[in-house]
Amino acid sequence: MKKANYRLINHTADIGIEFIGASLFEIFENAALSLFDLIVGLDKIQQEEEREFLLEDDSLENLFIFFLNELIYYCFVKNFLACKFHIKIEEQYKLYVKMRGELKKEYHEIKEEIKAATFHDFILQENKDGTFFARVIFDI
Repeated sequence: MKKANYRLINHTADIGIEFIGASLFEIFENAALSLFDLIVGLDKIQQEEEREFLLEDDSLENLFIFFLNELIYYCFVKNFLACKFHIKIEEQYKLYVKMRGELKKEYHEIKEEIKAATFHDFILQENKDGTFFARVIFDI
């Protein structure tokens, strides 16, 4: 199983995370893995079921935040915890996501109950070397 690649940053009353990725796909994947690692820990999630969804928007920045909020919705409303992701970005701003995980079971202890990814202090940028960097503040 791939490990989450992120760094927590200090932020008053919320949780800030910085992600890096060698590609646009990888920055989305690292953000998703990091989110579920914060919520319960990736090592506790079993790959028992698959879910998928499609998101579209008019900007990559919006798509990134909407993607994280869709994952939060799956976790806390649909009770689905994910630990593996297959992400495709087609056309300009169309995101296809397949994720493997499990329905949240009673034995999972929620480490952080995250309410939403916000646009506060949000950064998504491509670096000169073609890698990507993102910073997201999560409302808890």
